[in-house]
Amino acid sequence: MRDNINQRPSEDEVVNAFVTLGLNEKQARILTFTLRHTEGVTQHELERSLDLRQPEVSMGLGPLLDNHWIRIADRIRAKDGRSRPVNIYAPGKDPQEIVQDLYSAFQERCNLIQQSFAIIAKV
Repeated sequence: MRDNINQRPSEDEVVNAFVTLGLNEKQARILTFTLRHTEGVTQHELERSLDLRQPEVSMGLGPLLDNHWIRIADRIRAKDGRSRPVNIYAPGKDPQEIVQDLYSAFQERCNLIQQSFAIIAKV
């Protein structure tokens, strides 16, 4: 744990917080890395830096892109025009907006659980 509450949390602390809030570990690692590298990162950089395979990064990016927490900031094309373009991924929302999205999802889940309890109680 950190001694100073104003100190920036470690990458592991942020990843663990996202996992606690419902993201899987790979998604949490990808999101945390992207939030820390706001200039943008390629999928290959995510693979190398996070020691993940290409399919793991692709699967992790899907929900993050769907929620607009990560966005495709740019697309780089090779000069010869033969290879596929490379996407540059950057944060799509501020961390505070992501927290709000997660909080809203948590509230919805709590409401569903309360409704389920009410249905079961009537049996």
